[in-house]
Amino acid sequence: LGIADVDTTGTDLTIGIADSCCSPPKDCEVEYETKVDKFDHHGQDPYGHGTRVTRIITKMLPDADYQFYRIVGNRREGACQHPALLQAMYTAWMNGVDILNVSGGYEATENRELPSEREITKFADHGLTTVSALGNYIKDVVTEPTFPAKHPDVIGVSGYEPYCNSDKDNNGGEKPHQGYTFGSKSANNTSTADNNYCGYGSCQDGVCTASEECSLTETTWDGNVTPSDNSASPDVYAPVRYPVENGNRVTRKSGTSYSAPLVVATIGAALDDAKQAGRDPSPKELQIQLKKTGTPLTADDGYKPNAANLLTALKPDDLSVPSLEEE
Repeated sequence: LGIADVDTTGTDLTIGIADSCCSPPKDCEVEYETKVDKFDHHGQDPYGHGTRVTRIITKMLPDADYQFYRIVGNRREGACQHPALLQAMYTAWMNGVDILNVSGGYEATENRELPSEREITKFADHGLTTVSALGNYIKDVVTEPTFPAKHPDVIGVSGYEPYCNSDKDNNGGEKPHQGYTFGSKSANNTSTADNNYCGYGSCQDGVCTASEECSLTETTWDGNVTPSDNSASPDVYAPVRYPVENGNRVTRKSGTSYSAPLVVATIGAALDDAKQAGRDPSPKELQIQLKKTGTPLTADDGYKPNAANLLTALKPDDLSVPSLEEE
């Protein structure tokens, strides 16, 4: 996603996380405040969802300031509710958050959406960039893109899967489709031992030798919700799997919840550098340029964000931003 090509750690950013946690994990040493806590869980995250989302963003933007809005409880207490979501977004706007991550939402009827449509547009017009997962398909439960991601002023994210393809096996023979990869780690081999990384000939003690015989095939995730029309198509796609290392094994969690924070980190890396260069692009600029500067998936329709390309578009003094209708 081009994040490694942008030399920034979030120093000038404030990131909001509206999820199931009210603080970062103990091993995430970041500056933070708890702004909204709708559930009394004594500072813990019994669901674990928000903790995983937080780890993704703080790993790449460790020097940002963070604000937490717990609007999701445990599994028994249910998912995100409309009033809590709006409270979190309003509070984030009032407290100067640059980017708000919402890795959740709900299907909403037109009547329920109308009050929020105006409010979210106001938040965006006054500087709040919101990134939200469009949702995971669950038969008879979630079949359409969820709110707030479907709002036109919110950056809606769906997932893609990068698969590792290697032309040669270890014996020099032809090797077919290898399987899902965690960035560089193949999921077909769930060991965390050395020498099983896609795109590299060998890895020893964390030092890897690149291989020209391995490439990635990027396809949209089959668990994405599919809009019944084009009114809520994703702005961008991002990797949908979250790897959890347990001893010498790797397990996988899936969902667009883990795609959205990667987009937050991508935007944040470019925005932080742009702000240090004297630019302060609006949420609409960020949304438009995110799509314009994305790179196409290698084996499917759609684009993934690229932080380096986005930064290049944001930094020139003569940047001219077209309207969405002109795209």
